[in-house]
Amino acid sequence: ERLVGRAWREGVEVVTKGGMRRPKGRWVPDGRHKTILAQAEASAEALGRAPDALLLHAVDLSTDLTTSVRALAEALERGLARSIGLPNARFAELAPARAIAPITTVELAVGPFEEEAVRAGVVERALGEGLRFLCHSPLGGPKRAPRLSKHAVLRRLATAHHASPGTVALAWLYGLAPRGIRLELD
Repeated sequence: ERLVGRAWREGVEVVTKGGMRRPKGRWVPDGRHKTILAQAEASAEALGRAPDALLLHAVDLSTDLTTSVRALAEALERGLARSIGLPNARFAELAPARAIAPITTVELAVGPFEEEAVRAGVVERALGEGLRFLCHSPLGGPKRAPRLSKHAVLRRLATAHHASPGTVALAWLYGLAPRGIRLELD
C-alpha cells in the first residue's frame, strides 16, 4: 500500500481489503470490529488518503457478518474509506448488510473457470441494483491461469481473433456489463 500510495495518480481507483490476519504465514479471516478498523486506519495511512473502496477480504465464519459490516460502516463514517463492499456476497447476506451500511461494491470470482455467479444471475442482479461489481481471479488465479491455453473454446476464439485466450476471457467479462464491471486481477 505504501508503494501504491506513492504512485497513485488522479483518475486511478484504489481498492483495498481488511479483515484478514496471518498467523504463522497462513491467511485467516478476522471479521472482528477492532481488526477491520485497525486495518482500515493502517491502509489509509500507508496510502496517504482513504482508499476509494474498502472491502471485507473474506467472511469470517466465527464473527457475525453484521459486526464486520458495522466496522466497515464506521471506517466509512470516519473517512478511512470512500466506499465499502463485501466479498463473495450472496443476496441473502447482501440485503441485511445494506440495511446496516451503504454497501456499494460486491466482489465475486468470475471467469472461464468460475461461472456460477453469472449463471445464477448474481452479476446481473448486482449491476441491476446499481452495485459496482469487482471480479477477482478473472483468469483463474495463479494456479488455473495456465489452463486458459488448453481451454478448447478459448483457444479457438483466440486463434480466430488473433488474440490470446486470456484476452478472449477478459473480453467476455467486459461484455457482461461494459460500464459496470471492474476487473481485479491477481
